[in-house]
Amino acid sequence: MTAKARENGILVSTMGRRLVPSQSFGSGWLWWVWLGLLGAGSGWAQQTSPANDAPITTLHVYTNLAQIPTLVLTKRHKEMTPVPPAQFRLSLDSGPAVPPTYVRVEGDDPISMAILIDTMVPKSELLPQVQEAVTGLARGSLGPQDRVSIYAMGCDLTLAADQITPDAKSLENAMNTAMATWAIRQRAGSGVTVSNAHSRACKPLWDALSYVTEKLHQQPGRRVLVTISDGADSGSNKATWGTVQERAQIESVAIFGVLTTGSADPEDPFDIICELTGGVELFATKRTLEQTLQELVTMVRHRYILEFPRSDDFKPGHHSIAVSILKSKAYIRTTGVTFPVANPKVLADPTTLHPEVEAPEPGARRVLQPPPN
Repeated sequence: MTAKARENGILVSTMGRRLVPSQSFGSGWLWWVWLGLLGAGSGWAQQTSPANDAPITTLHVYTNLAQIPTLVLTKRHKEMTPVPPAQFRLSLDSGPAVPPTYVRVEGDDPISMAILIDTMVPKSELLPQVQEAVTGLARGSLGPQDRVSIYAMGCDLTLAADQITPDAKSLENAMNTAMATWAIRQRAGSGVTVSNAHSRACKPLWDALSYVTEKLHQQPGRRVLVTISDGADSGSNKATWGTVQERAQIESVAIFGVLTTGSADPEDPFDIICELTGGVELFATKRTLEQTLQELVTMVRHRYILEFPRSDDFKPGHHSIAVSILKSKAYIRTTGVTFPVANPKVLADPTTLHPEVEAPEPGARRVLQPPPN
């Protein structure tokens, strides 16, 4: 278990995976799960009595409100009609399903987006259109409150832009830098060629995703990592798909994939990474790439933020969460976040007045530890 997990609370969703009693879980079990929670704020009053003075009340603010970014789509991964807040239910550690305290649409919350472009996909129909498609995000999808980083992945990783304002000129300049090496390879007679065998041997996708996630988590706002790739990895030596998933869960990074075709493997690692971090795989052609990226940002804007208070006795470590909608079979995925648990010293302080809150009652089941790699 990581130091963060020992000191904070982390909620995860099992997505139908097997569960075991809570005492059975251990380090590394995040292989099959994804995170889903964050902390906000609430106030507690603490009474103090300075010597030779009348008693005064000092207000201290402690974090005890959880916020869950929740992606809701149709079974075909399309936008669906708005969901009434009263229809949402959530359950912690397989406990009773209860309504969230508050539900709102994410809307214009600031987004910190990283775009990772896999330039080693052989004969990709998306790469010739990616510059125009990414630049098009400035036309209404992303606004001045948002920030964008752009990376190009070959055998090495190139940072073309770091948290820039997404206006058309800035995005165009960044994409020119990101795609420069790929563009040289496409020129007839350039003398620079890359064989399909070399492309397959030089695609460290897991390493790149891990690195970009680490950089992205340092940014404020809702964190989103858009990966334009075929989802295949070869050559990674610093990360596995499991560690990518775990890092993204802990750091509250939702990973979305943009591909031309999906994998026939129901346990495809890249698809699992997207789903278990609160994202989804989307499919595009050279004609629909720009529209698909626009739709992706709209999906993020239309996520629901589910709020509820964390109980005083909530323990550090990983806890499961399940979000559902009454009478619905929608595609529901939550983005992971880590939040602090109550301070035992504050709880034991007789001068601290605790707010009366109705926190969800956890059950006693957590996630099965995965087999070793």
